[in-house]
This record gives sequence, structure tokens and C-alpha cells, in this order.
Amino acid sequence: MEHKPNFKELVGFNPALDKYFNDVTQKYDFFNSNQGLIDFSQTALEKYFSLKIKIDPHRLCPRIYNRVDYVEFVLQLMNLYSCETQHFINRQVKRYLGLDVGTGHTAIYPLLTMSIIDKRNESGSKVNETIDLKFIGSDIDSKSVCLAKENIILNEKLISGRIEIVEVSPSRNELYSYLLRRLNLDGEADRLAFVMCNPPFYSSMSELEEKESFKKQSPLSGRVQATNNELITPGGEVQFITDLIEESVVIQGSKGVDRIKWYTSLVGNFASITVLTKALRERSISNFGVHQFKSSEKKGGTRRWIVYWSFDLTWRPPGKFFNVEHEKNHCVRNIDTRMSYSEVVSALESLPQHSLQYESKQKAAKQYLIKVKFKEIVWTRTYRRSLKNGDQKRRKIEAQLDVDISISAQLAVSLNWRGGESYSNFESFCGWLNGCYEFKKGNKNKII
Repeated sequence: MEHKPNFKELVGFNPALDKYFNDVTQKYDFFNSNQGLIDFSQTALEKYFSLKIKIDPHRLCPRIYNRVDYVEFVLQLMNLYSCETQHFINRQVKRYLGLDVGTGHTAIYPLLTMSIIDKRNESGSKVNETIDLKFIGSDIDSKSVCLAKENIILNEKLISGRIEIVEVSPSRNELYSYLLRRLNLDGEADRLAFVMCNPPFYSSMSELEEKESFKKQSPLSGRVQATNNELITPGGEVQFITDLIEESVVIQGSKGVDRIKWYTSLVGNFASITVLTKALRERSISNFGVHQFKSSEKKGGTRRWIVYWSFDLTWRPPGKFFNVEHEKNHCVRNIDTRMSYSEVVSALESLPQHSLQYESKQKAAKQYLIKVKFKEIVWTRTYRRSLKNGDQKRRKIEAQLDVDISISAQLAVSLNWRGGESYSNFESFCGWLNGCYEFKKGNKNKII
């Protein structure tokens, strides 16, 4: 989120916060005690999001601003919201359903999502008024479910029946069953869905304490109050998210599942990323990505990651969503060329035009975006051989490929894989375009 809290503004809104001012450091010490964090969070939620939240001092107090970042990322992923314009995008689909796995006693993600949408409505965008978003918050803890329902009632004027809190079984094979039941209700056939999750990060208390010992902060007992369920799960976040991935595969083919467009989860440890992306690849899920962000109520902040995946190959996100270096090449490739817009267009026009379409636009001075759709892999030797041999059995569906080609003012070329089942086709096309540049320079052995 681009707007950070103004501490003086918050104290003006709630003068009781002034007791946290440190005369020695001349700063507010909201984050050195659990009660300070609770008081800050409740004030910020009411001031900036019009939310009244009861926070149990013995349960996890949500850090507000990384939650906001996660919500806004998912809204962008669903192609609902543009951070650049601070407005919602006018899409044909207007009805959505979110599932928060492990919503906790504050139901913070459903509540924040509704507040963010309604705040944008108040800004005057006519598009927003047509968006119908509902949310399911699920949890396995009975006490958390009861407290979450109380928080929904506290904000019923804002929520107007759009959030439902449900208690679910710890059984992993029921993770998405409630969501599917809702999608299959009468009158819900046009509603698209997404999944959010902020899992427990740790596998044991000893792991938690070991990791906290490396942080330059006050002792754990003075900062974090939470139940074991909120912090610890067997196998840690890797096992929890792997179960989310596995169950998303298992339910494929179920009625309504094609309308679950994105599965997402927050990740707390960088080491988990490689394991999780391997799990996605092992299950032949090609449409996935990892997004890193860093946000905090105070200076510095903690890095977090969002892993996201989809079975709909037409919903590949833009390149800016892939900002973790060792995972970028999966969907974004900066090729070793310097090519002008006219040179790229010339290369595309050298291909058989019956199996490709492209459109281009100028984004800024000497900066271009070309959107290309291939029906067949017309740039390859395999395609040329099939023509020569009169092969009429080319598998066109697997050969489909959508690519965005960005050309900078410095003639740097970046390709973003936006559609198609085969990563090898995307990689092959990147090599072909790079080969066009080498061919132009006279190194004919480089062309594919």
C-alpha cells in the first residue's frame, strides 16, 4: 500500500494513543508491546478503513498494512483493480466470491477487502457500483469463529450481509468444499472466485523461537500473543500450502471449479518458495507466480511473498507481478537483444500470418507493447516440416501461445508469457526472436 500511517494524525483521531509517546526517543512506541499494537491497529482500522474491530489480547493481532498489500494484490490478480489509477477496472464480469482459509478471530481479510472496495466506491468511480463481491471466512477454531462473527456484526452496516463466517473441519479434503457449494447455488452461475490464505508459518515452537532469535527486536513474549493454531502447524507453512495446492488439483473436474480463477497464499519464509514452486511444477501447474512485497506500520518492514496459481491458462498476470528473481524466467524473459519496434514487427510479419494475430500500442515515448496470439508454433522447424510433409495432424490446442512483447526506449526486449499450455513453446519463441537478431547481425547459425 502506498499510504503509510501518520502517527500524529492517528493520535489526533484517538488521543488515548498519546500515552505511547517516548520522551527520550521522541517517537511513538506502539510496537513494543502487545497492547500498543492492538490500540494502534484498532485506531488505524477505524480511521482509514471505517472498521470497528475487537481484538482478543490472547490471540494474534493482525499487522494491518501487509494485509492491505495482500488484498490489493489479489484484486489486481482478479483484474478488478488498478493500483496505477486507484480505480476498479470495468470488466464484463461483475460478481465475485472470495474464500479466506483460516480467517482468524478478526476476519481481517474479508473486512479489509469490503472496506477497500467501498472506499473506492466513495471516490466516485461509477464502475465500482456494479461490483458484487461476497466473502467466506473459514476457520477450524470454534472460538475464532465466534469472535469473527462478532466482528462481522460490529460492522454490519458496512458489510450488509456480504461476509459469511463458517467453521470447517481440519480435514484437508474439505478446504474448498464450502466454496464450491456456494458457487453451485441457484443464481450464482456467473460468479467468479478466488482463494486467500495466511497460514501458520512454523512447524513447532522451537522453530519459531529459533527464527525470532535472529531478529533485532524485543523478546517474543513481549511482542506476540497468539494461540498455537495461529502460529504453528504440522510441517509448517510448506506443508500447509502444499496441501492447498494438492487439494486444488484433486477438485479439478468438480462442478463450478472452473470459476475459481486464482488460488493464493501468503508465504513467510523465503526458503519455502523453491519448495512450493517445485510442488506446483510436479503437479503440472504451469500458470503460477511469486510476488514479493515489503510493508510495515513502521520504517523497515518485513519481506513477505505471495504464491499464486491458476488452472485457467487465459488468466496469466502481467510481468510486473513476477518480481522474485529466481522465479521470473518462468513467465517473464528478458532476451539478449537490442531490437527496435519496427524490427520486432518485421520479424513477426515474416511468419505465416494465418496462424497469428498481433496488436501494438505505444506506452510512452519510444516504448511499445505488442500483444501476440499464435494458433500454431509457426516459428519452428517442426511446423515447417509438417507443412512440407503435408501433416494435417498438428495439435493446434497445445500449440497456442499468447505473448506480450515490451520494447523499451533503450531497445531492451522483454517477453511475458500470457497464455498457452506449453512453457517450452514460450521458451522456444524467446529463442526464435533472439535468433532473429543474431541472424540480422549475420550469424545465421543462431536462427532457429
